[in-house]
Amino acid sequence: MRARRARLVRDSGLSNARIEANNVHLRVLTRQAYGYRSATALITMANLRRGGLCPPLPGRS
Repeated sequence: MRARRARLVRDSGLSNARIEANNVHLRVLTRQAYGYRSATALITMANLRRGGLCPPLPGRS
């Protein structure tokens, strides 16, 4: 079964690079979050950086 799965992944051209990149970004955010006051700040930063949110900034059009 493992050999079959490895062959399917190899032949399909799929990889887990995007998942691993996301994990690395979240680990870096977690390290930065030690200076934050609450976990809500970490969640907000993760949503802003990895969630695709782009809120309008004040004073910019």
